[in-house]
Amino acid sequence: MVNKVRTTLLLTLFTLVFSTASQASLLIEPFLGYSMMDVDQATTPARKGEANGLGYGARLGAQFMGLMGGFQYDSAMSAELEATNGLVTTKDDLKRTHMGVFVGYNLPIMFRFWGTYFFNSEVEGEDSENSNGGVNYIDATETLSGSGYGLGLGWTGLPFLSINLEYRKFEYDEEEDTNSTPTTSNIDPKIETSEIMISVSFPFTI
Repeated sequence: MVNKVRTTLLLTLFTLVFSTASQASLLIEPFLGYSMMDVDQATTPARKGEANGLGYGARLGAQFMGLMGGFQYDSAMSAELEATNGLVTTKDDLKRTHMGVFVGYNLPIMFRFWGTYFFNSEVEGEDSENSNGGVNYIDATETLSGSGYGLGLGWTGLPFLSINLEYRKFEYDEEEDTNSTPTTSNIDPKIETSEIMISVSFPFTI
């Protein structure tokens, strides 16, 4: 928690300094996208899965002579995760939220690119415990926490519009369970996800 607060404070300071620099503009960029995610956990046998779903979010920061940077928040709408470990297949509804910092550059040839470090990513189950035939990978009392990164490329050939392709990778190493006996524990082996996100964003500068 302390690290998250420290990161947020540093980010706020960075945004304020960047915004007040000479000729800098405030960047506000909402976006809507669709994610295709693969899940991998090195259990024995290995547990693998897939989840697809819509997501939305925004980037808020500053832009100066093509360079941009700031804070990013996004949330994935309810998606169905189908996972199997070779013995049992589960189908669970889940939602995800990500918070991070990004830095990028707008090229003069209708393209832009950026990288994002997600210092906090959370996955929450939406199904009640013992649903789906009594088997869950993650249920409504569980929250997974981790971090990750993203690399994005956008095409800006249309006014006030960017069509984006982004690759993301996350690693989840902590689980909090708020059932009748609340617990927080490390995930071993860690859960790894990789995803492709296609999105449309609307970058505005003030």
